[in-house]
Amino acid sequence: MPSLKQIMVACIVGTTAVACGDNDPYEYLLPANELVAIQQAHFAYRAAWLANDSAAVMASLTPDAVLLPHHGAPVVTGAAAIREFWWPPDSPPATVTSFETTIDEVGGSGDVGYLRGTFVLSFEYGGETYTNGGNFMEIARKQEDGDWLISHRIWNDPVPRID
Repeated sequence: MPSLKQIMVACIVGTTAVACGDNDPYEYLLPANELVAIQQAHFAYRAAWLANDSAAVMASLTPDAVLLPHHGAPVVTGAAAIREFWWPPDSPPATVTSFETTIDEVGGSGDVGYLRGTFVLSFEYGGETYTNGGNFMEIARKQEDGDWLISHRIWNDPVPRID
């Protein structure tokens, strides 16, 4: 599986090839049906959270997925670590009550795609309701069966202000 560094190098090389090559600059871009499939991978992720279905959330990710949480929290790598991060044992359950996203950009080349946008998420945890919003970016990889799964996800939101 390619690492984040390999994916970033591929993106830079692909961009350079488009910028400097004599070929049609659009030949490296994904066709519309693949861009739709990348969006569908995101929608499956969002729907899984709205259904509060941890198995479906995990099924929307590659087994070696990487999370880059907000506020500089440590990187979370792999399915076991992601489960521990989102559903820690001996912790009260969180229930997602609303998860709205907008998609501002989708693209890619070959079997690597990306999607970025904004989100507003509301959830109940420990008897309290929380709402948060910000930006997100996902990298998706096309699987051998043709499906797209999220391999990397980063999100950020405003740092809580103290008045």
